[in-house]
Amino acid sequence: MLQEASAEEARLAQEAERVAKENEETARQAEEEAKRAEEEARRAEEEERLQKLAEQTAKEALESVRSAEAAYDSGNIPSAIDLAIQALDKDTIYNSQAQYVLTDALGVYDLSDGFSAYRTLQLPAAPLEMAVSPDGTKVAVISDFKLFVYETESGRKVAELPTEESALADVVFLGENMIAYAAPGAIRAFHISSEKELWTGEHATAITCSGNGAYIAAVYKDEQHANVYDALTGELLKQVDFLGRSQPLLDNDRFADPHNTIFALNDSGTKLAVSFADGSLDVFDLNNSDDDLVLQGESQYRSFRGSFCGDYFAYTASSTGDNLFSVIDTAQAKRIAEASSDSSFLVQTDGKVIYLANRNTLVKMDPDTGKQSELAYPTTDIKGFASCGEYMFVSTGGEFFEVYGPGAKLYSRTEIDHTCDFVGTGGQYLVEAGRDTPIVHILQLTSHADQDIFSYDVHYNHDEARLSGDGSTVMLFRYDCFRIYAMDGEIIADVSIPDAGKVYDQQYRRDEDGSRLEVIYSDGLVRTYSATDGTLLSEEQGDAPSENLYEEFFSDQWKVTSPLHGAPSVYSKETGELICELAADDYLTYVTQVGEYVITEYTTALGERYGIILNADCEAIAKLPNLCDIVDGKLVFDLPNGSLRACSIYTLNELQELANSQ
Repeated sequence: MLQEASAEEARLAQEAERVAKENEETARQAEEEAKRAEEEARRAEEEERLQKLAEQTAKEALESVRSAEAAYDSGNIPSAIDLAIQALDKDTIYNSQAQYVLTDALGVYDLSDGFSAYRTLQLPAAPLEMAVSPDGTKVAVISDFKLFVYETESGRKVAELPTEESALADVVFLGENMIAYAAPGAIRAFHISSEKELWTGEHATAITCSGNGAYIAAVYKDEQHANVYDALTGELLKQVDFLGRSQPLLDNDRFADPHNTIFALNDSGTKLAVSFADGSLDVFDLNNSDDDLVLQGESQYRSFRGSFCGDYFAYTASSTGDNLFSVIDTAQAKRIAEASSDSSFLVQTDGKVIYLANRNTLVKMDPDTGKQSELAYPTTDIKGFASCGEYMFVSTGGEFFEVYGPGAKLYSRTEIDHTCDFVGTGGQYLVEAGRDTPIVHILQLTSHADQDIFSYDVHYNHDEARLSGDGSTVMLFRYDCFRIYAMDGEIIADVSIPDAGKVYDQQYRRDEDGSRLEVIYSDGLVRTYSATDGTLLSEEQGDAPSENLYEEFFSDQWKVTSPLHGAPSVYSKETGELICELAADDYLTYVTQVGEYVITEYTTALGERYGIILNADCEAIAKLPNLCDIVDGKLVFDLPNGSLRACSIYTLNELQELANSQ
């Protein structure tokens, strides 16, 4: 019995030990399960946190991209660059959009010469008056009855002064660092860098400075006399009697200055031209009143514009349906030119040239010879213009402005949302603003002549430009003719294409067999011309091309289909899967693989050519205005000034380095 009891006790002990171990294992498993659950909960919480962070980061990046796009569209280039970099630093799905706007803002692929957006200035209210210093280092703007002076390069405000509470209040520069302006109750001269008032004169609104900067004339609203001052000392030199007349004055002159009067000194400060409310216009001789000139007696004209050009005075006078342009030789008291029109004239002068616009034509006139040269011919009527060296800035209203270069060639067209009421130029800057927006736009003159690879006669009209494979010739061609140049500019061949009215398409080919132009006719005939000397290489009859204009293009990984109607589509060559659709606004002409990128080329309805760089994910990362060719990985651009220019594709790192160096 004792043995049986001992055995039972041993069994029970073993069982208890087994149960205890099982309980320990169960507890351990439960503890591990709890730890796993806790770890999974922690991981899920961390994933949720990271997901929310990624979503927030992406949201912030998108906001930065949209703000960068808005800044670029408004002309605030430094802000656009900074915002695009901020978006790229977040490294989100919006990187391609950020790279696109950064590339636009840096302007690395816009190799045209002319004025491009540089920065914007924010005013407290819409501007009432504006002036640019002679060398363009500063701009002065009157807004909300305050005068603000800014540095054009930095955008920094360097002065803020109260003005006469009238929209007629003027400001003029006396060199780069001095201004005269209509202060409350007085004309004041102010030194900008030292922030010191130099002198004070009688009350004034309209102010004009002589071309040599030595004299200032001023008049207050509709007073019947003007004061002439020494510009440096403020000494009152002369009072000009208007003989009972006055300049026109609106019932409420706080609202706007119609800029419809003449109040102008000549270059030497010896003559003062003034228009009056009764429609008369006089030139006062400040040294001898006996030599005063009456250019226009009392008349129906109520709007005048004009200025001096040496001894000549050019002006316009307007009334309803009656517009006059005239040039007077003030030394000889002789009218040397005159014209009339049922549409308004616009006139400006510089030391040697008179600029005249009427309807959609802008010309310059040499008053000594009467010779005229066309400078611009936009498609709609000109509302304002300004000259800066060899370039002309032209505004046609509230949709866009244009820049023209030598030969009246259109260099650029920029969309805007306001009318350019104020335009000033100086040095390398052009400044413009409108009465309906509190924004001043500063444009900077740019040149990329160092990237020229070839120049040609700018007057030779063509649709496309191509370089030969061996780099020895350039072909300019269109449907009815082509011209071949050597790289030194020598014309090798001028060829007229026969039966041009039947041409369906043209293709420039480069391969191991050389370079050539294929001219494809609507009946299937293909004529092939040498790109070396223009000779006809072959003439073959093939099948008539399809009338549906459907085309297919291929890159290393993609097939791109381009139907007559609808958007071009990109498919994987390997799987046939649709990757994306491309923009359908313009006509797709070429698709080219360049390293890791694919470049699509387009032609607009107006015949303008451009390209788009796509990354490996089929995302647009840059626009290439004026792209005409791609040779050995180099991008070639055909510019309006008759130049072919080239550059490489910029990597994102290179773009960021450029941005950081701005």
